[in-house]
Amino acid sequence: MSSRGVVVIVPMKPLRLVKSRLAERLESHQREAVGLGMFDRVVRAAVDSSATAVWVVGGDEAVKRAALRIGAQWWEDDGKDLNDSLMVTFERAFRAGLAPAYLPADLPFVSSEDVSNLLEASSGGETVTLSPAHRDGGTNAIVVPAYSAFRPMLGLDSFDRHRQQAREGGLALEIFDSTGIGLDLDTPEDLAAYEMIEPDLIDRLTSR
Repeated sequence: MSSRGVVVIVPMKPLRLVKSRLAERLESHQREAVGLGMFDRVVRAAVDSSATAVWVVGGDEAVKRAALRIGAQWWEDDGKDLNDSLMVTFERAFRAGLAPAYLPADLPFVSSEDVSNLLEASSGGETVTLSPAHRDGGTNAIVVPAYSAFRPMLGLDSFDRHRQQAREGGLALEIFDSTGIGLDLDTPEDLAAYEMIEPDLIDRLTSR
């Protein structure tokens, strides 16, 4: 069976749980606003890209309302952890004949061009494609062909594990590297570095 297109999948936590590692810099309401601002940017970038559809998985009512307002579909999170949630959603995409593409919800600089270029690098979802995190060895995007046996293994040093999985499975692999997808915001150190790039970053993320 062939793919009918690519669905971008954006997992999201309830807002009260987002960006806890930023507590030394931001109050809880600021962390929620920053988390929602980055989520908004990621989902808009995906909706405005060449993707066939955008699915948001998890979060709370505020996340659900934001996803639907932007033009994404929203699904309950039925997984035990992030990797399990993604696998459940990948399988839902496979049943629909779609190639799933994972994007995290915490990319403050991502654009629709980044997402479209990622999907182009994957030949429209026909090739396993990985995008590295620039700061911690993680994986900030995964495109998986429909019906592929490739499985998400997110976590510490996941980029190397994903590459090894593709090699061991004899799968064709593309690497797509971009600043917009490569820079995720997790720690106070991330925030300080990104404020050197964009001094009014917090204001921009919280001024929707």
